[in-house]
Amino acid sequence: MKRLLNSLLVVVMLLALSSCDKELSFLAKMTAKIDGNSWSSIGRTTIKQANTFLITGTSTDGDIIVLTINGTSEGVYILDPISATPQTGFAGAYNTTDDGDNVSFIATSGELSLTEVDSDNSRISGSFAFSARTVTDSTSVEISSGIFEDLKYTSQ
Repeated sequence: MKRLLNSLLVVVMLLALSSCDKELSFLAKMTAKIDGNSWSSIGRTTIKQANTFLITGTSTDGDIIVLTINGTSEGVYILDPISATPQTGFAGAYNTTDDGDNVSFIATSGELSLTEVDSDNSRISGSFAFSARTVTDSTSVEISSGIFEDLKYTSQ
């Protein structure tokens, strides 16, 4: 009888896990290299508002990468601040702390690829890279090898 109950418990657990499918969001991630150093988010917020995605990732030390995608369909989005049509691109920012001071970098050039938009499950995936500068002293930073995978978004 004990063996039957254990077998039944295993079957019930397997059925429960298989019904969760995409609801298990432990696969979601956002990573990048910042001037060649690995960066990984521990928290992510993704919002879809009208025809725009806003992604914010925060690392354990409080560094933040923000991506604004001016579109909600799969494709390549180019950051071109000189373009007369900024709605076809994306914007990026990186915020860090240096000796207790907040330092903000604004993307000046780059590319973002939205590789998967799963409207049924409200999830997106893609890759990004951009160059950024501070407004105050033109210090630069390179964000490369950026990826975001299986990010669950909320619509507003």
